[in-house]
Amino acid sequence: MGRAGPGRPRTKPDSLAADKGYSNTPCRIYLRRRGIRHVILEKVDSQAARLRRRAVQEAEHRGAGDQQAQAVPGCGYPL
Repeated sequence: MGRAGPGRPRTKPDSLAADKGYSNTPCRIYLRRRGIRHVILEKVDSQAARLRRRAVQEAEHRGAGDQQAQAVPGCGYPL
């Protein structure tokens, strides 16, 4: 399939380096979908939010394991 009009064919870069202004998720998804490797620094507040979410998820996971262990008689943590 050829180009729709005259001009130089569109090319795709192998990789891309961008600043923190382009660190949002839609930009990253677009680049991944097109197969373009990218290096984009992450904003500090985005990184902190991601780490907080991970900590909450791990705490919930540990809590679920404690409940299962206590549901079986004799299965608890040694004191």
